[in-house]
Amino acid sequence: MALHPLLLKLSRTCGVSAAAILAAAAAPPTAPRPVQVPIVANAQVPFYPEILRKAHIEGTVKLTVTTDGKRVSKLDAVEGQPMLVTAATENVKTWVFEAHDATSFGVTFKYRLLEAHCDAECRCDSLERPGTMLRLPTEVNINATEAMICDPSTTRPSK
Repeated sequence: MALHPLLLKLSRTCGVSAAAILAAAAAPPTAPRPVQVPIVANAQVPFYPEILRKAHIEGTVKLTVTTDGKRVSKLDAVEGQPMLVTAATENVKTWVFEAHDATSFGVTFKYRLLEAHCDAECRCDSLERPGTMLRLPTEVNINATEAMICDPSTTRPSK
């Protein structure tokens, strides 16, 4: 079997057999190492800002978080409604991590309003329970009951 001239030259120059070069070229590429995310040691629980509930604003916020080995050193908004981005970044600034090498990683905040239903007495509630689910430091889900305005005079039968 005739070797390609470049392969032959490479094997002579590097002192490596042509078979070893071919084997290395045929090997599957190694997968990139996943980013090791640091462990959050302390953080404030995020909340759904009342003004955003009243304005019926919901959505997803994606941030890139950079740490210095203990705290957040830089935050970049990747996407999201500006007022939700502000709420998410204010929360992330409270995070303190266990000691680690400085790193960057992504975090997604999902703000969702739960549909509320009101009865004739203007008692409003949702079938789902509001709450916050934390999968720190990469995912935060915040569910809140939508703010309702109820006027009992419009819901009660007239006499």
